[in-house]
Amino acid sequence: MQMSDKTDKSSAFSAIDPDRFNPVYWESDFWLGYRRGLNRRLYGKIFGNDEEHRSWYEIPDNLEEEPSVERIARGVGYRIGFAGISLEQAAGKIKEFMDNLKEKYKLKKM
Repeated sequence: MQMSDKTDKSSAFSAIDPDRFNPVYWESDFWLGYRRGLNRRLYGKIFGNDEEHRSWYEIPDNLEEEPSVERIARGVGYRIGFAGISLEQAAGKIKEFMDNLKEKYKLKKM
């Protein structure tokens, strides 16, 4: 089913399985992205070509552009890892990411 241009985008969020609004899923996806971004930073093109890097780096960080919360978490993690942010700081960033998503989209199952 495709959304028409006139469809309220917030109605798209209601189609997302509420059980997937679980920080355990998001955290594992965040760390997967973080590791991948950190490896790209450390090893450059040995760890993924430019096209692959761009596809990870450009994952949107909002549900309006990317309906998969898991992909959003991977993209945020990738950018943080690629920036070289330490594990300790990254741990704070995943909490901040989840809190912001929860607040912005009024998610209840967290």
